[in-house]
Amino acid sequence: MAMIDAEVLEIQHDTKECRFFHPQKGVDFRDSELRYEMNTDRKTNVVNFTHIYIPETIQDIGLEKELVKQGIAFVQANGYKMKADSPFV
Repeated sequence: MAMIDAEVLEIQHDTKECRFFHPQKGVDFRDSELRYEMNTDRKTNVVNFTHIYIPETIQDIGLEKELVKQGIAFVQANGYKMKADSPFV
């Protein structure tokens, strides 16, 4: 299994769309992404990771783990609580 180098990986965080993503090049390609929802109706914000998507052609390079690492780092850095409806997370 090929693995990616996390140092050169371009993972972005779109807070408006509530997702961490790795942009895919090309018109017909969907970005790899980890989607989440913010629950702000309590005293403590809860981040619920709801869905992860990796294109089939690159599913074996470890990208999903890097997206999850970024998501967890976001939760920890902001003192949020975490929930994961996505089985992978």
